[in-house]
Amino acid sequence: MSTYNVQIEAHPVTTTMDAVIERAIGPLVPVIENLYCRWKEESKYEDWSDYETVLQAAAKRNGLEFCGTTRKPFGIRVRTRLVAPQIWVWAKNNRIGYSIAVAR
Repeated sequence: MSTYNVQIEAHPVTTTMDAVIERAIGPLVPVIENLYCRWKEESKYEDWSDYETVLQAAAKRNGLEFCGTTRKPFGIRVRTRLVAPQIWVWAKNNRIGYSIAVAR
C-alpha cells in the first residue's frame, strides 16, 4: 500500500464551527485515508458497496449519522448532532478536506 502525505483542507466556515467539525470528523480521517489509497489502486477489481459499508460503520462508530458516499471525489457525507447541515469529507489528490453540504 502506498503512503501519502495527507493534509486536511478546510473550506471557509467560522472558526468555532471548524473546531466542532474537525473534532467530529477527526476519527474518520485515518479510515478515509486508508480506503482512499486502496480504492485508487483497486477500484477496477473491488466492489464500491464494500467501501460504503466500511464508511457507514465508521460513521456510526463515531456517533455520526451516515448520509451517503461519493466515488469521485472519494468521500462520505455525514451529519453530527452538533452541526445541522451535512458535512462532506472527501479525499482527492492526496488531500483530505471537508465542506458543508447546504440543504436545498
